[in-house]
Amino acid sequence: MKNLSVGVKMVGGFVILLMIVCGGLGYIAYERASSAALSQVRENIPRMAADGARLVRSRMDYHLLAIESVADRNVIRSMNWETQLPALEEETRRLGYQRLGVATPDGKARFNDGSESAVGDRDYFLQAMSGRTMMSNVLISRTTNQPIMVSATPIRDHQGRVLGAAIAIMDATVLSEITDNIKYGEKGYSYMVDENGAVIAHGNRDFVLKQRNFIEEARSNPELARLGAMVERMARGESGFDEYPFMGADRFFGYAPVEGTGWSIAVGAMKDDVYEMVYSLRWTIAIATAIFLALGFLCALLLSRLITVPVGRLMRYAEAVAGGDLGASSGIDQKDEIGRLNKSIQTMVRRSSRRCRRPSARRTWPARRPSARRSPPARPKRPVPRPRRPSATACFRPPAASRASSNG
Repeated sequence: MKNLSVGVKMVGGFVILLMIVCGGLGYIAYERASSAALSQVRENIPRMAADGARLVRSRMDYHLLAIESVADRNVIRSMNWETQLPALEEETRRLGYQRLGVATPDGKARFNDGSESAVGDRDYFLQAMSGRTMMSNVLISRTTNQPIMVSATPIRDHQGRVLGAAIAIMDATVLSEITDNIKYGEKGYSYMVDENGAVIAHGNRDFVLKQRNFIEEARSNPELARLGAMVERMARGESGFDEYPFMGADRFFGYAPVEGTGWSIAVGAMKDDVYEMVYSLRWTIAIATAIFLALGFLCALLLSRLITVPVGRLMRYAEAVAGGDLGASSGIDQKDEIGRLNKSIQTMVRRSSRRCRRPSARRTWPARRPSARRSPPARPKRPVPRPRRPSATACFRPPAASRASSNG
């Protein structure tokens, strides 16, 4: 540092100070933006999950009301298959179900496509026969061996007695069609699990058809531990927020139970999607910092030249004076501290120059009194030498000790 020039020290110090300031402000801005983004996600995603649960409940109510309207038709109440079949075919086309059928109290069900099935041990049939309307979880059809969902409701006579059950067979992805429209951010998505933790709705339909259960999978795969823990809380009917890695990417999810069911919905987003604006801000800060550093470097260089150029002239002027050139000039015409220093040096040089040009006083002896004795013959007078003007270098001649040391 001692050997660096003043200009280098000034420019380097200014750039370092600017880097500290810009870097500190950029770091604070980035951290505040990250914190704000995470806080927003923590607040909004659970709220979206709760809204999604209400939406699923409303769509579920639609299907339950639809099957109830079918069971309330007189032709269905007649429990006469010949009259029920045309009505079931009509309702199937109107409601868009795979099949509609009627089950008798002995558990035998007949459907409008001509298929038959024993449903006496199915929970939805037992609930319907007990007077409740319900929708099942994802089941494997005993007729087609394909995943399905079933809604069922009791068929009552005019006295309110349960005569049988009206059954609607739907595609297993019916809930997935609802959750497909519930997401947070561009790459977000949502899914649903039942009370056992099995997936019943997901953007990846294979998860539904294979009835993946991440609670069970987490027991043998430690990488799914955090996901399995969240799904377990969902299966218990809890609501909240969580973060977990899955398939190589971190994800944020909020979850909430669906009222009146054992289901729960999770709504979430990819972490990179949530922090996309924050990452963009990071690059903006980096670019802005680079630009300000470049501008700061130029300003520091200009400022340093405003100081180092006159200082350099003053230094060369002082070196010229030290070399004996009293007529040298610095060429500085400033009113600041450097200008005042220049004038002070010039004043000092002018005064020293006057002292050097002033004649030195010669010593005179008093005249002798005339003596009575005869004086010797007078000698011719020598011309009195004129005082020699000292040179400029003589005024600044180094002391004898220093000359001796330099000669020695």
